[in-house]
Amino acid sequence: MCDLLLQHVPGEFCTYVELFCGGGAFFYRLHDEGRLRRFAWPPRDPKNRVLLEDTDDAGLDRARGPSAFLCDGNVELMTTYKVVRDDPEGLLDALLTFYRTAAGRISPFYGWLRDRMEPANDVETAARMLFLNKHCFNGLYRVNADGRFNVPFAADSENRRPDPAKILASSQALQRVQLHPGYFLDGVIAGIPRRGDLVYADPPYDGTFDQYVSKKTMPFSDAERVHLRDHLTRFVENGVHVILSEADTPRVRELYSKRPFVLHTVETTQTVSCTAEGRKKRADLIVVGKLR
Repeated sequence: MCDLLLQHVPGEFCTYVELFCGGGAFFYRLHDEGRLRRFAWPPRDPKNRVLLEDTDDAGLDRARGPSAFLCDGNVELMTTYKVVRDDPEGLLDALLTFYRTAAGRISPFYGWLRDRMEPANDVETAARMLFLNKHCFNGLYRVNADGRFNVPFAADSENRRPDPAKILASSQALQRVQLHPGYFLDGVIAGIPRRGDLVYADPPYDGTFDQYVSKKTMPFSDAERVHLRDHLTRFVENGVHVILSEADTPRVRELYSKRPFVLHTVETTQTVSCTAEGRKKRADLIVVGKLR
């Protein structure tokens, strides 16, 4: 999907804002391609354009600010990002302790970590998150009605280990990123995007049972989809670039059928399945907000 999304990223934008960051795949792709270098807005003559990072004029305050805002209602996930950004060495030490404690018995240790372990601090929270993600079925994040992670152990994951080099590289990528553990409807997130910014939203897809983990663990409701559409409409009206990825369903098409949105149908592969046969091609939508 990242390759398809990149086709709709504007050539220049100020700050990148992601409302449902999850695993952050698109953020890391933009970072790796050098697309998070923020330009002054409105765009200037290409021969004289000024990077906000290089200017000491009125754009200085913004230049000192974050290159991106990553937002998600999953507090444990956002805590993990914070630890990766601020204390990657402590995180690696905690992971090493986990694997030494497991002593090669990964499955029973996974069960204890998932069902009974209570992290004592943010570093342990992040280490637990990464350990469970590395050894759970298909890398899923799913919780029960009590908000407890309940994905089963993946039998083929015994020899998997988090990659220290990737954790350190991720820490570097996150250095100028502001992390916000909040529901996309809260006032703080709604007030973040400004003219010239780029907002990307990848909510739980319509027609799925994906949960939005925040104060509740329920399927993403139709009312929330309407609220999200209204927020994105307001962003575009205020001069913010907007990209949304969603399922290609009649309801989503109805929500985004009018200006300022343009719909692009794309073909993707469903990855969450226990068999190769279950990973079928499907039609999804990329919705782009067109600025006037």
